[in-house]
Amino acid sequence: MPPPSLYAAFGSKEDLFRKALDYYVASEGGLIWGAVTKTHTAYQAVETFLMQTARVFTRRSRPPGCLVVLSALHPNEHSETVRRELVQRRAQAVTELRERLRQGVERGEISPAADLDAIAQYYITVQQGMSIQARDGASRRQLEQIAAAALAAWGPLTAPTARTH
Repeated sequence: MPPPSLYAAFGSKEDLFRKALDYYVASEGGLIWGAVTKTHTAYQAVETFLMQTARVFTRRSRPPGCLVVLSALHPNEHSETVRRELVQRRAQAVTELRERLRQGVERGEISPAADLDAIAQYYITVQQGMSIQARDGASRRQLEQIAAAALAAWGPLTAPTARTH
């Protein structure tokens, strides 16, 4: 009797990938976002987000980078639904970070004139670039330097004149 098929257990390659993705987001993503939720200020949230990213993306016990960022970037007839799901998950990260920034506005940490969507997209883009850098062999220290450079933009981004036109 042949061994049971993965398709029998998961239905399809896409279903198997989604289950793996759900697990990855809960476990690996939880290491980053879980730390973010414990911060007291919006700045600490972004700093923690980037520094945890540097740590998580460069652990020797795991493949470098991020599955959500690096998977199925180019559409093809076999992966378009998976790619769309990954696009949605990446957009959800922007939404979550923007919400944390909105809390910073409410607490007076960030100017109400600041463009929260642009700030969230910027820091998510930095994180996505860190994923690519990690996959290409960047060390934790190198990623932390990238994070520190991105954090230097915090003041100008969150100041009263930060609104983009």
